[in-house]
Amino acid sequence: MRRYAFLGLFFIPFVLFGFQKKEIPEGFKYYQDFKPTESQIFKKGHGRISRIQYADIREEGMISSWKKPNWELMPGGIRAIGSRVVEGQQREKDILEEYHGAETISTMHGWRTPWLTLSMGDVDWKDYSVETTVKPSAALTGGEFTTAGLAFRYQTPRHFYAFMLQKNQEAGLYYRPFDREATREAEAWIKLGSVPLEVVPGRSYRVKVQVEGQDIRCSVDGKEVIRGRDARIGSGRVALLADNPAEFGPVSVEGTLERKSEPPLPACARPKLVQEINLGPTKSDDRSLYFYDVDTDKELEIIITERMKDNSSYRCIEFDGKELWRVDGIKYPLGENSSDEPVCVFDINGDGKNEVVMAADLKLQVREGRTGRLLMSTDAPKPNQYLGDKTYRYERQLGEYIRPVRLSKADPPGFYFKDKYTNIWVYDHKLQLKWHRAMNTGHRPTAIDFNNDGRNEILASFTFMDAADGSTLWQLPNLSDHLDNTLYQSLDPGKKPKRLYLAFGENGLLEVEAETGKILYRGQLGHIQLVNIADFVPEKPGLELLTQTRWREDRVHYLMDKDLNILAIWLGTYGNTYDLPWGEGGRMLPMTPDGIVDPMTGRVIVPRFGSVETVIQDPRWKQKIVVTEDGDVLKLFGPEM
Repeated sequence: MRRYAFLGLFFIPFVLFGFQKKEIPEGFKYYQDFKPTESQIFKKGHGRISRIQYADIREEGMISSWKKPNWELMPGGIRAIGSRVVEGQQREKDILEEYHGAETISTMHGWRTPWLTLSMGDVDWKDYSVETTVKPSAALTGGEFTTAGLAFRYQTPRHFYAFMLQKNQEAGLYYRPFDREATREAEAWIKLGSVPLEVVPGRSYRVKVQVEGQDIRCSVDGKEVIRGRDARIGSGRVALLADNPAEFGPVSVEGTLERKSEPPLPACARPKLVQEINLGPTKSDDRSLYFYDVDTDKELEIIITERMKDNSSYRCIEFDGKELWRVDGIKYPLGENSSDEPVCVFDINGDGKNEVVMAADLKLQVREGRTGRLLMSTDAPKPNQYLGDKTYRYERQLGEYIRPVRLSKADPPGFYFKDKYTNIWVYDHKLQLKWHRAMNTGHRPTAIDFNNDGRNEILASFTFMDAADGSTLWQLPNLSDHLDNTLYQSLDPGKKPKRLYLAFGENGLLEVEAETGKILYRGQLGHIQLVNIADFVPEKPGLELLTQTRWREDRVHYLMDKDLNILAIWLGTYGNTYDLPWGEGGRMLPMTPDGIVDPMTGRVIVPRFGSVETVIQDPRWKQKIVVTEDGDVLKLFGPEM
């Protein structure tokens, strides 16, 4: 079992001329022998994953996370059973098929497949020794033997030191900077030292690292093999690392930690239940909710999609549970992606009332918002040959996303309709197809009017287009992957112009000038997938940008100032983040799956109070409302100071 013992305090003298708060070192011992009784079974997604989980141990990275576990308990320790090597090879193959020859992005995904990583301990550990046994597998996996070892002063999956026993017959000491990415030629690590060492597959090695201040000493089987100095990380947890199957024994750590003094948490309102909404029973295990002012009464309604094998449906209800309308008996799937149905609400015909624009049964439909009555319909587009040798199951597109687009200043808005990644179609307000492009669309193309001429431009991944005809205005050079999330905003309103802030997956975070497509900033910070902008730190000028990693080396959050200087880096929970003005004086605070958190540290201010569906603004309440889902009931929470 895990033992974590404090050994006492070291004396720190008072400072003359008053008291100055000092960090007080504490001695500690930590021992983890991975006893099954200390672990719980974690399951995800209809039982597809079953993995071990301890109170202070986390499997980092996203290796086969949706498919199978990567670690298992064994007598006297734990073993890595996944393979970074095989996963990287498979990702290259899968993405080549999905992107149809886009070799750069497919090989990039292979290089950047995260290491098998099991982290444990306390981020406040400072000077300590850590010791375990490492046994690389005797078998080849993916055509390669195993590299494995210890990480220490481990801050995040992107920031640590590591001592590795390598398949190329050497031992190496490395530093992993948070803002560096792997290439075909090299890992995202900086080598601090190495020595030749015969690493025999199937043999156990006693590995020990001692770190004190800047000094680092690494030993194998009781013999010091590398000594180095580096001051870039001063404290952190420990972790087990491997790229292929390997076995590890119990982990023992002994040394001193320093509890860092932190400022008080920002004041925040507590959640008060303001309404419950009964959604009614469903036969579907795949239900999605969309909040729109469907009947143009300035109050929100809920569109509910329910996916079933041959009888899917759209229905719309008021907040009191009253059903406004229902469209049943939809035979084809509701979109290509289970997380997004192609549906949107806006005034498409210019009559001052909202309509529902949606895709269903291979048709594009416009329905009256208040009644659901069908007003217009046309066939969805046919699959495009850009999909190459990928066989599409249906004679017409299901679609993934619909959003309004203003094609001219005089006419009501039309809309774009897209498939998962490779095609975009633009229709006018009469459902006439205006243009189509086969291209890398990204997840959610963004329509903006950067020159205030009453017409939109559309950013779809690398390409900025005129919405009226699809012509290219500019294109971002030398990038791969696809665009995940976009904001068009100023980080310093009144002093700086609006810019495009792009969560661009493997490309990191980009700031782009909308007029020219010039990249003003690029942060190689991991697989960046979400971006929020708000006044998170009101004592600083301008607004702050909060972004986070997903997919690999996930849940690393970066808070940046108006000039994109990093203010803080912290680990949160994987999931959406919302800007919630529940702080004192209306201060914006991040609402995450952990609850409402301090933007500077990620510390929880208000613990999670339900499974958050979304955050809404509705005139029935003066403040933003958090919507949580509990089975067939939605619970709406407002702020109570």
